[in-house]
Amino acid sequence: MYCDDSTDLLFCYDMKGCNNCLFSYGLRNKQYYIDNKPYSKEEYFEKLKAMKLDTHSGLERARKGWNEFRAQHAIHRDAYITNCENSSGNNLKNCKNVTDSFNVVNSEDCKYLYDVLDAKTCQDLNYSLYHPEVAYECISTLQMRYSAFCVASHYCTSCFYCEMCNSSSDCFGCVGLNKKKYCILNKQYTKEEYEKLRTKIIEHMKKSGEWGEFFPAERAQFAYNETVAQEYFPLKKDETEARGYTWRDKDAREYQAQTCEIPDAIADVPAMITNEILACEDCNKNYKVISQELRFYKNKNLPIPRKCDLCRHAARMQLRTPRQLGERTCGKCNKSITSAYQSGRPEQKIYCEGCYLAAIY
Repeated sequence: MYCDDSTDLLFCYDMKGCNNCLFSYGLRNKQYYIDNKPYSKEEYFEKLKAMKLDTHSGLERARKGWNEFRAQHAIHRDAYITNCENSSGNNLKNCKNVTDSFNVVNSEDCKYLYDVLDAKTCQDLNYSLYHPEVAYECISTLQMRYSAFCVASHYCTSCFYCEMCNSSSDCFGCVGLNKKKYCILNKQYTKEEYEKLRTKIIEHMKKSGEWGEFFPAERAQFAYNETVAQEYFPLKKDETEARGYTWRDKDAREYQAQTCEIPDAIADVPAMITNEILACEDCNKNYKVISQELRFYKNKNLPIPRKCDLCRHAARMQLRTPRQLGERTCGKCNKSITSAYQSGRPEQKIYCEGCYLAAIY
C-alpha cells in the first residue's frame, strides 16, 4: 500500500524507489530489507524461502503477522495530500480548492468527490474521469459537462437524468442513446420543443420534490448489498429494509458442499481443481478456480485462495484508508489534526505532516 517506483515488494507500506523488501514501511531507495532491517541478497532470499509463501498456511501466517506489525509500528501520515492548495480529504494530488474528497487528481473548485480525475467546478461525483466540468451527482461517467444526475454516460453535454448515453447533448431522462440531441425519454424533439418541454418537466419535478435529487433507491436494479454502496456505507439487512432499500438473501444453490481438499502448497494442486466446487472458509459461498487463474497461481507460486471473490474483496476494502474525516491528535506532538484515521482505528502511529516528514526523511 502507498508504494511508488518500486518492484518485488511483499507486505510493504509507504515505500518509494525500493525493491526486494518484505514486512517494511517508510523506506526510500532501499533493497533487501525485512522488518525495516537490511540484509544481504543471499540472506534475504533464504529468509523469504523459509516463509513458504507458496503454501496457504505460510501466506496466511505472513499476512496476519504483517497486519499486526504494520498497525503497531508503521508511521501513517494524517492525510496524503500532495501539491494541493486549500484542499481537504485524503489521497489528493495536484488539486486546488477541493473539499472533503478522496482519491482525486488534477481537480479544482470541487466538493465531495470519490475517485475522480481532472474535474473542474464539480460536486458529488463518483468514478468520474477525463475532465468533467460543472457536473453534479454523476457516477461512472467520462467527460460530462454541464450535466447532472447521470449514470454510466460518457462525453455528454447538458444531459440530465440520463443512463448509458454517449456523445450526446441536451437530453433529459434518456437511456442508451448515442450521438443524439434534443431528446426527452428517448423521443426526438426540435430545439424549441425540447427547451419548452424540459422547462415544464423541471417545474413539475420541483413541485413534487424530485428535482435536484438523484434517481430514487426504489428504482435500483440491484439490491443494496449487491452494490458498492455496501462498501462505502455498510448496513445490515434490517437497517437496509428500514430505509426502503432491497436486500438480496442467500441462494441455497450457491452454498453446496466443497467437493475436494485443497493442497496446502500450490505445487501439489492438480489441474483437475478447475472441475471442483470450492466453498469459502468465511461465508461458505461457492467459487471456482478457472484454468487461466490456476496458471497464474502456479507461475507466481501463490496458493489457491480459500475465500470466495466477495470475501477477498471485502478484506481488501478493510485495508483501504477510510473515506471519512475525523478529528484526532498527532501521535508524536499531540497537535490537533483532521484525518481519515479516526480514533479507534488499529493504526497506532498517526502523525501530522511535519512529524511524518521528520520521521521518514
